[in-house]
Amino acid sequence: MKQVQLFSQLGYHLLQSCKTKSITSVNHGLQYNFSPVTQIFRFSAVSSSNTPKDIIKRKDDVFVESIEEPIDVEASKKLIDVSDYAPALLPSYNLAAYVDKSPTLQEFVKLGVKLYKFDAKMNIMKYILTLDFEKDVKNHLFFLVDKGVPEDSLGRFITKNPYIFKESLDNLQVRINYLLSKKFPPEEVSRIITREPFWLSRSTQAIDRRLGFFQKFFNLTGDEVRFLTGKRPKLITHNLDAIKVNTFSFKEEMGFNDIEVKSILLDTPKLFTKDRNELVEQFDYVHNVMKLSHDTILKNVILLGNRKFRTEQRHRFLESLGRAQYDPKLPQYVSPSSLTLGDDLEFCQNVAKASVESFNLFLKTL
Repeated sequence: MKQVQLFSQLGYHLLQSCKTKSITSVNHGLQYNFSPVTQIFRFSAVSSSNTPKDIIKRKDDVFVESIEEPIDVEASKKLIDVSDYAPALLPSYNLAAYVDKSPTLQEFVKLGVKLYKFDAKMNIMKYILTLDFEKDVKNHLFFLVDKGVPEDSLGRFITKNPYIFKESLDNLQVRINYLLSKKFPPEEVSRIITREPFWLSRSTQAIDRRLGFFQKFFNLTGDEVRFLTGKRPKLITHNLDAIKVNTFSFKEEMGFNDIEVKSILLDTPKLFTKDRNELVEQFDYVHNVMKLSHDTILKNVILLGNRKFRTEQRHRFLESLGRAQYDPKLPQYVSPSSLTLGDDLEFCQNVAKASVESFNLFLKTL
């Protein structure tokens, strides 16, 4: 019963976002070209200061649940002939059913937004159907492009974080200013917000606390914090408890010291967001089965991010060929990192020096 009521609400909110003019005229009005616009677009109401004193202190507002305003039912009746839209507003578990009647969804499709990712996510569907492209979306897109997000990345950005339109342009600018005030170069800021769309949905206070956590927890310098953030911005917004758990595993279960853990963090930060059980299982195999020392693992730390079954398959195949030799001081040395690179064909040609057919036959014996 609740789902049926919510579906009715979805259709109802869509009615509020539609205009009396035809779809053709609406689309005509929505045409835009980012390339020239971004050269002249300016946000007169947004602060351009890069100094810390201009950062607005406010409550962390990630994923605010609702942005709805009171609905004027009588006015909406005057604007819309419900009979024209009723066939497209039947309850649906996916947004595709509403595309024909929603100019905003049509523009999202043009941008490459993967609407199917929102299917059955009722809160997101309801929220998106309330958006008016001209009023709620377009200026945010101009802002993102102006700050260095590539136009062909906008679809991915919205797919990852559709709630970006809940943030005011003023607050978005403040969060950009914060990074600049912390000596992040403009091109690095662009890279950060492009690679981690959720970054701009975090308050400056939340980001500042997280950067401070990494600096203190891993004893990083300011330059190292900036390097880490630029290399793996998703790490900064990741669950901090999970990062602490993986750090504990590196130290207590795998035997790395503080300096070595810091080295792993700066070299391959994504390992700290990997599932802890998979991480420990992979370490156990490369250390106890492949007999790689801690020093060798540190020099080939990417190996820890490999899937165990893939590592085992390739290692055992090399063993069958007499080529599982990972000591650089001995003949026929094979770099442990090479077990992670390329598909099976490339591995066979470049590392095993054997045919992929023989590798496939070997796998059947396991």
